Amino acid sequence: IQQEEAAFIVGRQGSTKRKVARAAGVDMNIETETQELTIRGYPENVAHAEEYVKFVCDQRVGQISLDLSNGGRTDATAVQVPANTVGFLMGKHGRTLRSMEEEWGTLMFFAKTSPEDPVERLCIFGPFRGRRGARFKVYSAVEHKEPGFCAKNGELMEPPKIPGDEDPEGFGVTTHPLSGDDYSYALGSKGTVRKKLAAASGCILEYV
Repeated sequence: IQQEEAAFIVGRQGSTKRKVARAAGVDMNIETETQELTIRGYPENVAHAEEYVKFVCDQRVGQISLDLSNGGRTDATAVQVPANTVGFLMGKHGRTLRSMEEEWGTLMFFAKTSPEDPVERLCIFGPFRGRRGARFKVYSAVEHKEPGFCAKNGELMEPPKIPGDEDPEGFGVTTHPLSGDDYSYALGSKGTVRKKLAAASGCILEYV
């Protein structure tokens, strides 16, 4: 890799390198003296890691464009969000998006996902469960900023998925309306009860 790319790929205290490695399911190491990036893992995972590194480097110079309209990959989710929620999702210095990546082991950024689509979408890369968890977390944030976009009359209004982003057999989604004290009690201080319920049940649990 180029010398000017090394620090960007490593990130603050190695955060970006760890994020990419976790999302791709590989081991990564950068030799600072030779600027050599070593990726270890199964061929498909290594290929994903190489591409994720390219995405990270492309973010240095501007907008990212990739074609997710042909259904040729199984590691990607793309979510269209209202334009006025982009800054809210990013957070100050990108911290909100980074916290979602950290929680779910994903790589997330805004990009054009089709040559015919002028709108940027929030792209989520990584293993299936991490992508679904991050997507529901995005729904929660968007609904907070733009009520009625993701939930209506107690039902989840999921935007269309990109080709190839299918739920495996046996994976399902159910919703349970909560209000008032029930919601506050089920959320808990800083989301502790929600996290406890999710861990105990083995499910992805999010309040939208």
